[in-house]
Formats: sequence, C-alpha cells, structure tokens
Amino acid sequence: MKNECFSNVLIQSDWTAKEDNCLQSFQAIIRNRCGLSFDSSRLASFKEIIRSQVKTLGLSSADEYYSLISQSQAQFERLINLITINETYFMREPAHYRVLTSKILPELMANKPKGVKIKLFSAGCATGEELYSMIISVSETFGTTALDLFYFFGADIDNSVIDKAQRAVYGSASFRSFPELLRKKYFTQEDETHFRVDSQITRHAHFEVLNLLDTQSCKNLSAMDVIFYRNVSIYFDKEIQRRVFDNLAMLLNDGGYLFVSSVETFGHKHGSLSLIEMDGVFVFKKLPEAVSSGSSISLKHKPPKRDTFKRINSAAVKNEKTVKPQPDALLDEARVLLKDKKYEAAIKVLEPLTAGEQNYVTACVLKGAALFNLKRMDEAQSIFLKVLETDRWSVDCYMFLAMAAKYSGDNDEAIRLFKEAIYINPSSWLTHYHLACAYYNGGDLQLAQKEYLAVTRILQSEPQQGQIAKDSCFAGDFFAISFNSDDILHLCRHKLDKINKTLE
Repeated sequence: MKNECFSNVLIQSDWTAKEDNCLQSFQAIIRNRCGLSFDSSRLASFKEIIRSQVKTLGLSSADEYYSLISQSQAQFERLINLITINETYFMREPAHYRVLTSKILPELMANKPKGVKIKLFSAGCATGEELYSMIISVSETFGTTALDLFYFFGADIDNSVIDKAQRAVYGSASFRSFPELLRKKYFTQEDETHFRVDSQITRHAHFEVLNLLDTQSCKNLSAMDVIFYRNVSIYFDKEIQRRVFDNLAMLLNDGGYLFVSSVETFGHKHGSLSLIEMDGVFVFKKLPEAVSSGSSISLKHKPPKRDTFKRINSAAVKNEKTVKPQPDALLDEARVLLKDKKYEAAIKVLEPLTAGEQNYVTACVLKGAALFNLKRMDEAQSIFLKVLETDRWSVDCYMFLAMAAKYSGDNDEAIRLFKEAIYINPSSWLTHYHLACAYYNGGDLQLAQKEYLAVTRILQSEPQQGQIAKDSCFAGDFFAISFNSDDILHLCRHKLDKINKTLE
C-alpha cells in the first residue's frame, strides 16, 4: 500500500490561532491511534479536510469535531478514510513474487508439518491488489488446487478500501504492470474498463480492518509465515515505524519472512530479524533467538568496507615534499570537473573517497552523477542504490534513479521514485515538474494537474521570479530546465489549461 496523506483539497483561507491549537490535538489522536504523521507540506490539506467535515456535519467548530471523533469510532474512521489515499496495483515489484514462489514457499512447504497451512499476510493491503497478486502467483507456480495448502490474509486500517478489496473489481490502472495473459486467465470483464477477480482466487482471500499499531489486535492474529509490508512505513515517523515493525516481527513464526519495498529495506533493523539476499532481493527472515543474538544484518554479498584508509606512520612521511589533497578539496575539484563535463576525470578524483568512510555518501553521489552522464546507467544505478543503504533520505539518489527509469521507458517506476524524492524534499519544484510530466505522459491528468499546480505554488513563493529557476537539490543541476521562472510558470499554466479543457 502507498498510504499518502492527504487528499488533493483546495485551500480556501487561513486558519485562526485557536484552530491551529486545536490542530495539534487532531495530529496527536491520529498519531496515537494509527501512527500517521504529518509534515508541513500536508498540514494545509489536512486543515481543509477538518473544516469541510465541520461544515458537512453541521458543527460549530473544529473543537466540537475533535470531541466527536474522540467519542465516535465511526467518525474517526471516516476522517482516516478522507486523509489517506491508497495506491497500489497488481504484481508491484514482481521480483518479490518471483522470490516468494521460487525460493521461500518451497522451503516453507518442505518444513511444515502435514496438514498445517502456510500463512501469508498483506499488511496494509489497501484495495487488495497485493494479496490477490500473492494468490495468483501461488496458483501459477503450484496450481490452483495447491491454494488449499495456504491461508491468505490482508488487513488495512481504512475500512473503505477493505470493502473495495472484498468486492474485487478493478479498473485499468490496477493492471499497469500486469501481464495480459494473466488478466484474461484470472479476471472476468465487467465493462469496458473494469474487471472482477475470479471466484477461484477470491474464495482464498480473507480481509479485515486492522490497526498495525494496536499490539493487542496483532497478538490476536495467528502466527504468520510470510508478511508483505511494502510502501507503508515511509509515512510513519521513526518511533511509529519501530512499534509497527515490532508488532510484525512478533507475528512471524521462526523461519518466517518479511518483505518491505526496495526503498524501505535499509530503514529497518530488528534484533530478531536478519536481512538476507535471495536472488538479488533483500528480505527479512526471523531466526530463533539463539541464532539471531548477533548482527541483525546478514548479506550474501556484503557492501565494500569503507574504513580502508590506512594509518600512515608520520616518521615515514616526514621528508615527503607533497601533501595529499584533503577530502573537501577533492570534492570541490570533482564538482568543477562535473560542471565542465569532464566526467571520467571526476570519477578518477573521487575514487579514494568512494572507498573510504569520510565523505562517502557525497563522493558516491558525485561519482554516480558522472556515470549517469556517461550513460553507464547500470553502474550509476548500482551506486545510488548502495548510497541508499547508508543514507535512506538522499533525495539526489531518488532523483537520478527516477530519471534513469524515465529514460529507460519505465514511467511507473519513475513516478514511484519521483514521489519518494518529493516526500523527502517537498519544496523541489523540479521534482514536482518531472512528476507532473510523468503523470501527463501516462494519461493521469488529475494527478498531473496537482503537480503542475505545486510547481506554480513553489515558484511563486520564491524570490527568483524572472531569473533562471534554481532547484534545491544537487541533481537539479543536471536535470534543470534552462528557462527563467516566469517561462516555467507560463509553461505550467499552458499545461493546466489543456488539462482543464480535457477534464471538462
């Protein structure tokens, strides 16, 4: 699930100071009950959702609405439904399903006592595409009759998406990466754009409304063998991430596996879960306590050590006439070389830094940029992914990876990575612009409209109007648009006019 706060709501007016104080109470109750947290870029939309509900319910104030959601679980759930957008599709990150069916399930089936089902859990299942993808993958690998050997369970905090999952009818957007052959095999066409999952699959799916932050509710679940927990945790703060991860680890049987998305993998560490690599996919495995008492990370192919700078005996170099450049000087030299498009020379300058501890992340990003511009895409992507193992919040890595996906024609992956970059740095107008273009090219005009509006809002708020528009991230130097801010605003407004005419 991609649990994105919040809905795209028109901001109409400023809040009073009293309402701002009340807002903190809303934030606290939502965080305490279900773990969702808010950054400054999303507060404005949240305020308008609250104000809209006050008006819809005929209440006199936000204070009265807060009292209502505090006492009424139904109204609280209604608010959660309004502030979350659940985005997913079938067979997202297909490598996970490949490893699940080719490696993990055969191992579990060999070790399970006869008659005991293997239990698979989609945590934060949204509208159900992930759980149905699990069932279809198992059916494709082991046959439909083998589904009786498994128990498939999906849960989400949003009761409206659970209703959709149980209806099992999906529009064309849910099939963006799904093979046509499988759609014809496992779905029945309802109308021109909607398809229903066949009963041979849905009868094995069990859905429930569940708050992953509620430890007691999680304890009531039977122990699981495989958990998919993907594209959920990045919308929680660190404390909530840890609490939810603890609950999921508690749910797993010894020898069980936990999948998170590729961008979340290194954001989690847990003493009872060991991170292992299986056919190029990183997955957590729960080991018996005695085995897992050491390191929680166990990589088949470990990243290179960065502490390779060796101590130099000062007496041995006392008479040296040359002094090695300092790391900061090497970085500055590499930046100049990159600016002059001397990419091979920049890579050579950066080599000692990318092998060491000091300035490792910055040096790797610069080297990745050089490789990117040399069109050595595989090497560049490998470096950026390795940086994310060390620095989960490197917006530059996400930008370069997104552009690589865009150039390779993978528009869906580009959209996903641009959105990750925006989550980290919502003030980057350039990232919003490229995301708008990706949505537009993919035919999603409403989301394109939202992003073009974000570009105009950011540029209008910055003191650079009429000048060449600079962006806030390093990657922006490579993907910038050589127009001044007025020209970019004109371009966005032109696109918005075209979208509005199409949507009318």
